[in-house]
Order: sequence, then structure tokens, then C-alpha cells
Amino acid sequence: MNTKRKRYTLGEFLQAAETWITFYTQERPYEELDTLSPLHSAKPHESEDIPSLAL
Repeated sequence: MNTKRKRYTLGEFLQAAETWITFYTQERPYEELDTLSPLHSAKPHESEDIPSLAL
């Protein structure tokens, strides 16, 4: 049985982490927000956009 796993570079990891965090904090629907993402929930209230994570 071959159990070798692909190794990723730090850059690949950071890109994947940034993508996941952006999805989780800005795009994922929240039940508490009537299934809207935080970004879409803020728009009608003229709130500022949710800042993105800069890595």
C-alpha cells in the first residue's frame, strides 16, 4: 500500500488558506443572517465591505 502524500509549498498552503478564509467569512451563508453571507448582509445597510485577509 502506497501512503505517500503530495507535499505542498508554503505559497500553495497560504493561497489555499486565504481562499478558504475568504469563503468562510465573506461568502458562506449564515443561518443567523437569513442565509446571507456577511458581505451580502452588509450591502443593504450601506455598511463597509468585510475586509479581506492579506497574507
